[in-house]
Amino acid sequence: MWDQDEADCGEITVERVCQAFESFDPNKPWEEIGEILSRIWSVPYTKIKPNKVVAIPLIIYTVKGMSVHRRTKKESEV
Repeated sequence: MWDQDEADCGEITVERVCQAFESFDPNKPWEEIGEILSRIWSVPYTKIKPNKVVAIPLIIYTVKGMSVHRRTKKESEV
């Protein structure tokens, strides 16, 4: 997540959140990413705009409170 924070302000857009997940877990289904985003704002992910900004610590806190699993094997596991 922090790599997506080009402005180094501790916040990124929803689009960047998706890019971050795609970079470290390319096989993660969009529905799982959407569920994380839905929990952050308590709205269906279909209503969340890609340019909406979210604090990185809130993303991490939300993920820690969920059962989120890597769908893509790490290179060392391949």
